[in-house]
Amino acid sequence: MHTKFLAQTLNIIDPDVTGNVTPSLSISGRSNFNTIADLVNAVLHFLFPLALFIAFVYFVWAGWDLIQSMGNPEGMKKAQAKITNAVLGLILLGISYWMAQIVVRIFF
Repeated sequence: MHTKFLAQTLNIIDPDVTGNVTPSLSISGRSNFNTIADLVNAVLHFLFPLALFIAFVYFVWAGWDLIQSMGNPEGMKKAQAKITNAVLGLILLGISYWMAQIVVRIFF
């Protein structure tokens, strides 16, 4: 069985006919990244969902601050600023994803 683990291939020996498992494990250093674009694409596929999760947490945090402000103008202003920053972050994330897809389609 071949399992990809980061930039390496992990080979695990399957059990033999008698059911005994041979504790043999080999890791080869070959990479599936042939170009810089492959590496960037792999990193982006990891970072974009992480950024979306962080934006979601920031929205929840801002909502909590808005609820906790209980009408206090200063607290509401801070919470609204957090919401504005989260929306701007999501817009920038969407634009950067869109631009990365355009670059990949044009050049690769």
